[in-house]
Amino acid sequence: MNFFKLYKYLRIKPFDTSTEGGRSQERYRLALWSFIANILSKLMALAVMLFSIRWTLPYLGAERFGVWMTVSSFATMLIVLDLGIGNALTNHAAHAAAEDEPEALKKTISGSLGFLFIVSLGMGLLLTFLAATLPLNTLIKVKDSTLLPEIRQAVLMFAILFGVNLFGSGVQKLFSGLQRTFEGLLASAVCSFLALICIAWAAHFEADIPILLLATLGVQSLSGIVLLPILMKRNQFSFMGIGKEIQQQYKTLFKNGSLYFVLQLGVLFGWGADSMIISSTLGAASVAAYSIAQRLFQMCTLALHMLNGPLWGAYADANSRNDKAFIRITFKRSMAVTIGLSLLIILFLLVFNKPIIGVWLNNNVELPLTLLLAFAAWTFMESVVGSFSILLNGLNITRPQIISMFIYIAISLFLKLYYIDQYGIIVIPLATAFAYFVAKFLFYRFFFYKDIKASLRDTNLTKA
Repeated sequence: MNFFKLYKYLRIKPFDTSTEGGRSQERYRLALWSFIANILSKLMALAVMLFSIRWTLPYLGAERFGVWMTVSSFATMLIVLDLGIGNALTNHAAHAAAEDEPEALKKTISGSLGFLFIVSLGMGLLLTFLAATLPLNTLIKVKDSTLLPEIRQAVLMFAILFGVNLFGSGVQKLFSGLQRTFEGLLASAVCSFLALICIAWAAHFEADIPILLLATLGVQSLSGIVLLPILMKRNQFSFMGIGKEIQQQYKTLFKNGSLYFVLQLGVLFGWGADSMIISSTLGAASVAAYSIAQRLFQMCTLALHMLNGPLWGAYADANSRNDKAFIRITFKRSMAVTIGLSLLIILFLLVFNKPIIGVWLNNNVELPLTLLLAFAAWTFMESVVGSFSILLNGLNITRPQIISMFIYIAISLFLKLYYIDQYGIIVIPLATAFAYFVAKFLFYRFFFYKDIKASLRDTNLTKA
Protein backbone atom coordinates (compact mmCIF):
# COMPACT_ATOMS: atom_id res chain seq x y z
CA MET A 1 0.00 0.00 0.00
CA ASN A 2 1.24 3.48 -0.92
CA PHE A 3 1.20 5.39 2.36
CA PHE A 4 0.74 8.66 0.49
CA LYS A 5 -2.63 7.37 -0.73
CA LEU A 6 -3.99 6.51 2.69
CA TYR A 7 -6.11 9.65 2.55
CA LYS A 8 -8.72 7.74 0.55
CA TYR A 9 -9.50 5.74 3.68
CA LEU A 10 -9.98 8.91 5.75
CA ARG A 11 -13.68 9.01 5.13
CA ILE A 12 -16.64 8.92 7.47
CA LYS A 13 -18.91 6.99 5.12
CA PRO A 14 -18.27 3.22 5.18
CA PHE A 15 -17.28 1.33 2.04
CA ASP A 16 -19.72 -1.07 0.43
CA THR A 17 -19.22 -4.34 2.31
CA SER A 18 -21.34 -6.45 -0.02
CA THR A 19 -18.18 -7.39 -1.95
CA GLU A 20 -14.85 -8.87 -0.88
CA GLY A 21 -12.98 -5.81 -2.12
CA GLY A 22 -15.33 -3.50 -0.26
CA ARG A 23 -14.92 -5.42 2.99
CA SER A 24 -11.13 -5.22 2.61
CA GLN A 25 -11.29 -1.46 2.07
CA GLU A 26 -13.63 -1.09 5.05
CA ARG A 27 -11.17 -2.94 7.28
CA TYR A 28 -8.40 -0.57 6.20
CA ARG A 29 -10.69 2.43 6.78
CA LEU A 30 -11.56 1.30 10.30
CA ALA A 31 -7.95 0.32 11.00
CA LEU A 32 -6.72 3.75 9.86
CA TRP A 33 -9.23 5.58 12.04
CA SER A 34 -8.22 3.27 14.87
CA PHE A 35 -4.56 4.10 14.22
CA ILE A 36 -5.30 7.83 14.43
CA ALA A 37 -7.35 7.37 17.59
CA ASN A 38 -4.57 5.15 18.95
CA ILE A 39 -2.05 7.95 18.46
CA LEU A 40 -4.21 10.30 20.48
CA SER A 41 -4.88 7.69 23.14
CA LYS A 42 -1.27 6.60 23.51
CA LEU A 43 0.03 10.17 23.52
CA MET A 44 -2.32 10.95 26.40
CA ALA A 45 -1.30 7.77 28.20
CA LEU A 46 2.36 8.66 27.60
CA ALA A 47 1.75 12.12 29.01
CA VAL A 48 0.24 10.60 32.16
CA MET A 49 3.20 8.26 32.47
CA LEU A 50 5.88 10.90 31.94
CA PHE A 51 4.36 13.75 33.92
CA SER A 52 3.32 11.54 36.82
CA ILE A 53 7.00 10.69 37.34
CA ARG A 54 8.18 14.27 36.84
CA TRP A 55 5.62 15.68 39.29
CA THR A 56 5.79 13.05 42.03
CA LEU A 57 9.38 11.78 42.19
CA PRO A 58 10.74 14.95 43.89
CA TYR A 59 8.36 14.80 46.86
CA LEU A 60 7.87 11.05 47.10
CA GLY A 61 11.56 10.19 47.06
CA ALA A 62 13.07 7.03 45.59
CA GLU A 63 11.61 4.57 48.09
CA ARG A 64 8.00 5.81 48.13
CA PHE A 65 8.12 6.26 44.36
CA GLY A 66 9.37 2.69 44.05
CA VAL A 67 6.45 1.52 46.19
CA TRP A 68 4.00 3.34 43.88
CA MET A 69 5.58 1.81 40.77
CA THR A 70 5.55 -1.66 42.34
CA VAL A 71 1.87 -1.47 43.26
CA SER A 72 1.02 0.01 39.85
CA SER A 73 2.82 -2.88 38.15
CA PHE A 74 0.28 -5.25 39.72
CA ALA A 75 -2.14 -4.17 36.97
CA THR A 76 0.07 -5.87 34.38
CA MET A 77 1.02 -8.76 36.61
CA LEU A 78 -2.57 -9.67 37.55
CA ILE A 79 -4.20 -9.28 34.13
CA VAL A 80 -4.48 -13.08 34.14
CA LEU A 81 -7.28 -12.77 36.68
CA ASP A 82 -9.78 -12.07 33.90
CA LEU A 83 -9.22 -15.77 33.03
CA GLY A 84 -8.45 -14.79 29.44
CA ILE A 85 -12.05 -13.71 28.86
CA GLY A 86 -11.08 -10.16 27.90
CA ASN A 87 -8.93 -11.32 25.00
CA ALA A 88 -11.43 -13.99 24.00
CA LEU A 89 -14.05 -11.24 23.61
CA THR A 90 -12.24 -9.78 20.60
CA ASN A 91 -12.55 -12.89 18.44
CA HIS A 92 -15.91 -13.83 19.97
CA ALA A 93 -17.43 -10.48 19.02
CA ALA A 94 -15.81 -10.54 15.56
CA HIS A 95 -17.36 -13.91 14.73
CA ALA A 96 -20.77 -12.85 16.05
CA ALA A 97 -20.66 -9.61 14.03
CA ALA A 98 -19.70 -11.51 10.86
CA GLU A 99 -23.01 -13.40 11.02
CA ASP A 100 -24.86 -10.13 10.30
CA GLU A 101 -27.67 -11.00 12.73
CA PRO A 102 -28.23 -7.94 14.99
CA GLU A 103 -30.42 -9.68 17.57
CA ALA A 104 -28.00 -12.58 17.96
CA LEU A 105 -25.12 -10.09 18.26
CA LYS A 106 -26.93 -8.23 21.05
CA LYS A 107 -27.47 -11.45 22.97
CA THR A 108 -23.83 -12.42 22.53
CA ILE A 109 -22.55 -9.05 23.74
CA SER A 110 -24.99 -8.86 26.67
CA GLY A 111 -24.18 -12.34 27.92
CA SER A 112 -20.44 -11.91 27.43
CA LEU A 113 -20.22 -8.62 29.27
CA GLY A 114 -22.52 -9.89 32.00
CA PHE A 115 -20.22 -12.85 32.60
CA LEU A 116 -17.14 -10.62 32.50
CA PHE A 117 -18.72 -8.38 35.14
CA ILE A 118 -19.23 -11.36 37.46
CA VAL A 119 -15.61 -12.44 37.00
CA SER A 120 -14.32 -8.88 37.55
CA LEU A 121 -16.38 -8.44 40.71
CA GLY A 122 -15.22 -11.77 42.09
CA MET A 123 -11.55 -11.03 41.40
CA GLY A 124 -11.85 -7.57 42.92
CA LEU A 125 -13.25 -9.04 46.13
CA LEU A 126 -10.55 -11.73 46.19
CA LEU A 127 -7.78 -9.17 45.81
CA THR A 128 -9.30 -7.00 48.52
CA PHE A 129 -9.21 -9.96 50.92
CA LEU A 130 -5.61 -10.77 50.00
CA ALA A 131 -4.57 -7.12 50.33
CA ALA A 132 -5.93 -7.06 53.86
CA THR A 133 -4.23 -10.29 54.96
CA LEU A 134 -0.95 -10.82 53.08
CA PRO A 135 2.39 -9.95 54.74
CA LEU A 136 3.21 -7.05 52.40
CA ASN A 137 6.43 -6.18 54.22
CA THR A 138 8.05 -9.30 52.72
CA LEU A 139 6.78 -8.55 49.21
CA ILE A 140 7.69 -4.86 49.17
CA LYS A 141 10.86 -4.22 51.17
CA VAL A 142 11.36 -0.71 52.52
CA LYS A 143 13.92 0.72 54.90
CA ASP A 144 11.42 3.13 56.43
CA SER A 145 8.97 1.03 58.46
CA THR A 146 6.59 3.99 58.81
CA LEU A 147 5.64 3.42 55.15
CA LEU A 148 3.99 0.07 55.89
CA PRO A 149 0.49 1.49 56.67
CA GLU A 150 0.58 3.55 53.47
CA ILE A 151 1.63 0.44 51.50
CA ARG A 152 -1.31 -1.50 52.94
CA GLN A 153 -3.73 1.30 52.02
CA ALA A 154 -2.26 1.51 48.53
CA VAL A 155 -2.66 -2.22 47.89
CA LEU A 156 -6.25 -2.10 49.16
CA MET A 157 -6.99 0.81 46.84
CA PHE A 158 -5.44 -1.09 43.95
CA ALA A 159 -7.55 -4.18 44.68
CA ILE A 160 -10.76 -2.16 44.46
CA LEU A 161 -9.72 -0.38 41.27
CA PHE A 162 -8.47 -3.52 39.59
CA GLY A 163 -11.93 -5.06 39.42
CA VAL A 164 -13.14 -1.96 37.56
CA ASN A 165 -10.09 -2.13 35.31
CA LEU A 166 -10.71 -5.78 34.39
CA PHE A 167 -14.24 -5.06 33.24
CA GLY A 168 -13.32 -1.85 31.41
CA SER A 169 -10.47 -3.54 29.56
CA GLY A 170 -12.83 -6.29 28.42
CA VAL A 171 -15.28 -3.75 27.00
CA GLN A 172 -12.41 -2.15 25.09
CA LYS A 173 -11.45 -5.50 23.57
CA LEU A 174 -15.04 -6.21 22.62
CA PHE A 175 -15.10 -2.94 20.66
CA SER A 176 -11.98 -4.11 18.87
CA GLY A 177 -13.77 -7.27 17.79
CA LEU A 178 -16.65 -5.13 16.52
CA GLN A 179 -14.19 -3.19 14.34
CA ARG A 180 -14.92 -0.08 16.43
CA THR A 181 -11.50 0.10 18.06
CA PHE A 182 -11.23 3.83 17.43
CA GLU A 183 -14.23 4.54 19.66
CA GLY A 184 -12.66 2.68 22.55
CA LEU A 185 -9.37 4.50 21.98
CA LEU A 186 -11.07 7.88 21.97
CA ALA A 187 -12.66 7.01 25.30
CA SER A 188 -9.21 6.04 26.59
CA ALA A 189 -7.78 9.36 25.41
CA VAL A 190 -10.48 11.33 27.21
CA CYS A 191 -10.00 9.38 30.45
CA SER A 192 -6.21 9.74 30.23
CA PHE A 193 -6.65 13.49 29.82
CA LEU A 194 -8.82 13.54 32.94
CA ALA A 195 -6.20 11.41 34.73
CA LEU A 196 -3.52 13.94 33.77
CA ILE A 197 -5.56 16.71 35.38
CA CYS A 198 -6.12 14.59 38.48
CA ILE A 199 -2.44 13.66 38.85
CA ALA A 200 -1.46 17.32 38.51
CA TRP A 201 -3.89 18.21 41.29
CA ALA A 202 -2.72 15.31 43.46
CA ALA A 203 0.96 16.17 42.99
CA HIS A 204 0.30 19.83 43.78
CA PHE A 205 -1.00 18.80 47.20
CA GLU A 206 1.69 16.09 47.56
CA ALA A 207 -0.91 13.35 47.79
CA ASP A 208 -0.06 9.93 49.18
CA ILE A 209 0.22 6.75 47.12
CA PRO A 210 -3.44 5.58 47.38
CA ILE A 211 -4.66 8.94 46.01
CA LEU A 212 -2.09 8.75 43.20
CA LEU A 213 -3.45 5.33 42.27
CA LEU A 214 -6.99 6.67 42.26
CA ALA A 215 -5.92 9.61 40.07
CA THR A 216 -4.20 7.36 37.49
CA LEU A 217 -5.43 3.77 37.42
CA GLY A 218 -8.86 4.69 38.78
CA VAL A 219 -9.66 7.41 36.25
CA GLN A 220 -8.12 5.55 33.30
CA SER A 221 -10.11 2.41 34.14
CA LEU A 222 -13.33 4.29 33.41
CA SER A 223 -12.59 4.30 29.67
CA GLY A 224 -14.33 0.97 29.12
CA ILE A 225 -17.26 1.73 31.41
CA VAL A 226 -18.26 4.86 29.47
CA LEU A 227 -18.61 2.77 26.30
CA LEU A 228 -21.60 0.84 27.65
CA PRO A 229 -24.13 3.60 26.81
CA ILE A 230 -22.90 3.48 23.18
CA LEU A 231 -23.71 -0.24 22.99
CA MET A 232 -27.12 0.38 24.54
CA LYS A 233 -27.89 3.20 22.11
CA ARG A 234 -27.06 0.89 19.18
CA ASN A 235 -29.26 -1.82 20.65
CA GLN A 236 -26.23 -4.08 21.03
CA PHE A 237 -26.47 -4.47 24.81
CA SER A 238 -29.42 -4.93 27.12
CA PHE A 239 -30.01 -5.87 30.75
CA MET A 240 -33.26 -7.64 29.79
CA GLY A 241 -32.78 -11.39 30.02
CA ILE A 242 -29.08 -10.97 30.70
CA GLY A 243 -29.04 -13.87 33.16
CA LYS A 244 -30.14 -16.27 30.45
CA GLU A 245 -27.61 -14.88 28.00
CA ILE A 246 -24.82 -15.29 30.54
CA GLN A 247 -25.69 -18.98 30.78
CA GLN A 248 -25.56 -19.18 26.98
CA GLN A 249 -22.16 -17.51 26.63
CA TYR A 250 -20.04 -18.46 29.62
CA LYS A 251 -19.01 -21.91 28.42
CA THR A 252 -17.73 -20.60 25.09
CA LEU A 253 -15.90 -17.75 26.79
CA PHE A 254 -14.37 -20.11 29.33
CA LYS A 255 -13.22 -22.47 26.58
CA ASN A 256 -11.68 -19.77 24.38
CA GLY A 257 -10.55 -17.68 27.33
CA SER A 258 -8.66 -20.58 28.90
CA LEU A 259 -6.22 -20.54 25.99
CA TYR A 260 -5.57 -16.82 26.41
CA PHE A 261 -5.38 -17.33 30.18
CA VAL A 262 -2.43 -19.65 29.68
CA LEU A 263 -0.81 -17.10 27.37
CA GLN A 264 -1.35 -14.36 29.94
CA LEU A 265 0.63 -16.38 32.43
CA GLY A 266 3.60 -15.42 30.27
CA VAL A 267 2.85 -11.77 31.06
CA LEU A 268 2.61 -12.57 34.78
CA PHE A 269 5.82 -14.59 35.08
CA GLY A 270 7.69 -13.22 32.08
CA TRP A 271 7.78 -9.52 32.91
CA GLY A 272 4.68 -8.54 34.87
CA ALA A 273 6.32 -9.59 38.12
CA ASP A 274 9.61 -7.78 37.45
CA SER A 275 8.94 -4.92 39.85
CA MET A 276 7.91 -7.42 42.53
CA ILE A 277 11.12 -9.43 41.99
CA ILE A 278 13.22 -6.29 42.30
CA SER A 279 11.29 -4.97 45.29
CA SER A 280 11.41 -8.24 47.23
CA THR A 281 15.14 -8.78 46.62
CA LEU A 282 16.83 -5.40 46.16
CA GLY A 283 14.23 -3.17 47.82
CA ALA A 284 11.58 -0.74 46.61
CA ALA A 285 14.12 2.03 45.97
CA SER A 286 15.71 -0.05 43.18
CA VAL A 287 12.35 -0.18 41.38
CA ALA A 288 12.63 3.57 40.72
CA ALA A 289 15.59 3.36 38.30
CA TYR A 290 14.13 0.29 36.59
CA SER A 291 10.74 1.96 36.13
CA ILE A 292 12.26 5.13 34.67
CA ALA A 293 14.33 3.16 32.11
CA GLN A 294 11.33 1.00 31.27
CA ARG A 295 9.09 4.01 30.70
CA LEU A 296 11.73 5.69 28.56
CA PHE A 297 11.69 2.78 26.12
CA GLN A 298 7.94 2.44 26.32
CA MET A 299 7.94 5.42 23.98
CA CYS A 300 8.91 2.86 21.33
CA THR A 301 6.55 0.06 22.34
CA LEU A 302 3.64 2.47 22.64
CA ALA A 303 4.34 3.82 19.16
CA LEU A 304 4.38 0.31 17.70
CA HIS A 305 1.22 -0.64 19.56
CA MET A 306 -0.46 2.34 17.91
CA LEU A 307 0.39 0.74 14.58
CA ASN A 308 -0.34 -2.91 15.30
CA GLY A 309 -3.04 -2.88 17.99
CA PRO A 310 -5.99 -2.05 15.70
CA LEU A 311 -5.02 -4.90 13.35
CA TRP A 312 -6.16 -7.62 15.78
CA GLY A 313 -9.81 -6.88 15.08
CA ALA A 314 -9.10 -6.56 11.35
CA TYR A 315 -7.34 -9.94 11.25
CA ALA A 316 -10.17 -11.55 13.25
CA ASP A 317 -12.81 -10.16 10.89
CA ALA A 318 -10.84 -11.27 7.81
CA ASN A 319 -10.28 -14.69 9.36
CA SER A 320 -14.01 -15.16 10.00
CA ARG A 321 -14.64 -14.40 6.32
CA ASN A 322 -11.66 -16.45 5.01
CA ASP A 323 -10.06 -13.39 3.40
CA LYS A 324 -6.52 -14.77 3.47
CA ALA A 325 -5.05 -12.33 0.97
CA PHE A 326 -5.91 -9.37 3.22
CA ILE A 327 -4.22 -11.04 6.19
CA ARG A 328 -1.00 -11.88 4.32
CA ILE A 329 -0.58 -8.47 2.72
CA THR A 330 -1.42 -6.53 5.87
CA PHE A 331 0.90 -8.58 8.07
CA LYS A 332 3.89 -8.17 5.72
CA ARG A 333 3.42 -4.42 5.70
CA SER A 334 2.97 -4.15 9.46
CA MET A 335 6.06 -6.26 10.17
CA ALA A 336 8.24 -4.22 7.79
CA VAL A 337 7.12 -0.97 9.41
CA THR A 338 7.53 -2.47 12.90
CA ILE A 339 11.15 -3.46 12.33
CA GLY A 340 12.17 -0.19 10.67
CA LEU A 341 10.35 2.11 13.07
CA SER A 342 11.45 0.27 16.21
CA LEU A 343 15.12 0.47 15.20
CA LEU A 344 14.85 4.20 14.48
CA ILE A 345 13.14 4.99 17.79
CA ILE A 346 15.53 2.81 19.81
CA LEU A 347 18.55 4.46 18.20
CA PHE A 348 17.09 7.89 18.92
CA LEU A 349 16.51 7.01 22.59
CA LEU A 350 20.05 5.66 22.99
CA VAL A 351 21.68 8.71 21.38
CA PHE A 352 19.55 11.37 23.06
CA ASN A 353 18.69 9.69 26.37
CA LYS A 354 20.57 12.26 28.48
CA PRO A 355 18.85 15.38 27.11
CA ILE A 356 15.49 13.56 27.19
CA ILE A 357 15.91 12.59 30.84
CA GLY A 358 17.31 16.04 31.58
CA VAL A 359 14.17 17.74 30.31
CA TRP A 360 11.87 15.05 31.69
CA LEU A 361 13.28 14.75 35.22
CA ASN A 362 15.36 17.93 35.58
CA ASN A 363 18.60 15.88 35.59
CA ASN A 364 17.60 14.25 38.89
CA VAL A 365 18.31 10.75 37.50
CA GLU A 366 21.14 9.33 35.41
CA LEU A 367 20.79 5.87 33.92
CA PRO A 368 23.86 3.73 33.12
CA LEU A 369 24.48 2.97 29.44
CA THR A 370 24.54 -0.78 30.11
CA LEU A 371 20.99 -0.65 31.48
CA LEU A 372 19.83 1.38 28.47
CA LEU A 373 21.42 -1.09 26.02
CA ALA A 374 19.72 -3.98 27.81
CA PHE A 375 16.35 -2.25 27.52
CA ALA A 376 17.06 -1.50 23.86
CA ALA A 377 17.48 -5.21 23.15
CA TRP A 378 14.32 -6.06 25.08
CA THR A 379 12.32 -3.34 23.31
CA PHE A 380 13.27 -4.51 19.83
CA MET A 381 12.38 -8.11 20.65
CA GLU A 382 9.08 -7.08 22.21
CA SER A 383 8.14 -4.88 19.24
CA VAL A 384 8.69 -7.58 16.62
CA VAL A 385 7.11 -10.35 18.70
CA GLY A 386 4.16 -8.07 19.48
CA SER A 387 3.41 -7.55 15.79
CA PHE A 388 3.52 -11.30 15.19
CA SER A 389 1.37 -12.03 18.25
CA ILE A 390 -1.34 -9.69 16.96
CA LEU A 391 -1.50 -11.84 13.81
CA LEU A 392 -1.69 -15.11 15.75
CA ASN A 393 -4.33 -13.74 18.12
CA GLY A 394 -6.44 -12.47 15.24
CA LEU A 395 -6.27 -15.91 13.62
CA ASN A 396 -6.96 -17.60 16.98
CA ILE A 397 -3.74 -19.62 16.64
CA THR A 398 -2.75 -20.40 20.22
CA ARG A 399 -0.85 -23.71 20.38
CA PRO A 400 2.55 -22.31 19.24
CA GLN A 401 2.10 -19.35 21.57
CA ILE A 402 1.34 -21.56 24.57
CA ILE A 403 4.35 -23.81 24.03
CA SER A 404 6.72 -20.90 23.44
CA MET A 405 5.28 -19.12 26.45
CA PHE A 406 6.26 -21.97 28.79
CA ILE A 407 9.78 -21.94 27.34
CA TYR A 408 9.92 -18.16 27.75
CA ILE A 409 8.79 -18.31 31.39
CA ALA A 410 11.28 -21.04 32.29
CA ILE A 411 14.25 -19.18 30.78
CA SER A 412 13.24 -15.72 31.95
CA LEU A 413 12.37 -16.58 35.54
CA PHE A 414 15.45 -18.75 36.04
CA LEU A 415 17.84 -16.06 34.86
CA LYS A 416 16.15 -13.28 36.82
CA LEU A 417 15.84 -15.12 40.13
CA TYR A 418 19.30 -16.73 39.92
CA TYR A 419 21.34 -13.69 38.89
CA ILE A 420 19.56 -10.60 40.25
CA ASP A 421 21.40 -10.66 43.59
CA GLN A 422 24.73 -10.89 41.77
CA TYR A 423 24.25 -8.39 38.94
CA GLY A 424 21.36 -6.16 40.00
CA ILE A 425 18.48 -4.80 37.95
CA ILE A 426 20.29 -5.08 34.59
CA VAL A 427 19.55 -8.82 34.75
CA ILE A 428 15.81 -8.13 34.32
CA PRO A 429 15.85 -6.63 30.78
CA LEU A 430 18.73 -8.85 29.63
CA ALA A 431 16.96 -12.02 30.77
CA THR A 432 13.75 -10.88 29.11
CA ALA A 433 15.49 -10.12 25.80
CA PHE A 434 17.35 -13.45 25.79
CA ALA A 435 14.19 -15.39 26.64
CA TYR A 436 12.32 -13.59 23.86
CA PHE A 437 15.03 -14.53 21.36
CA VAL A 438 15.08 -18.21 22.26
CA ALA A 439 11.39 -18.82 22.93
CA LYS A 440 9.91 -16.59 20.25
CA PHE A 441 12.38 -16.10 17.40
CA LEU A 442 14.24 -19.44 17.39
CA PHE A 443 11.31 -21.56 18.50
CA TYR A 444 8.84 -20.19 15.95
CA ARG A 445 11.40 -20.30 13.16
CA PHE A 446 12.48 -23.91 13.62
CA PHE A 447 9.33 -25.59 14.91
CA PHE A 448 6.20 -23.74 13.76
CA TYR A 449 7.21 -21.53 10.84
CA LYS A 450 5.92 -23.91 8.16
CA ASP A 451 2.66 -24.62 10.00
CA ILE A 452 1.88 -20.94 10.55
CA LYS A 453 2.76 -20.08 6.96
CA ALA A 454 0.58 -22.92 5.70
CA SER A 455 -2.34 -21.72 7.84
CA LEU A 456 -2.47 -18.53 5.80
CA ARG A 457 -3.09 -20.59 2.66
CA ASP A 458 -5.42 -23.17 4.17
CA THR A 459 -9.18 -22.65 3.89
CA ASN A 460 -9.48 -23.14 7.63
CA LEU A 461 -6.92 -20.84 9.20
CA THR A 462 -7.69 -21.79 12.77
CA LYS A 463 -6.49 -25.37 12.49
CA ALA A 464 -2.83 -24.42 12.53
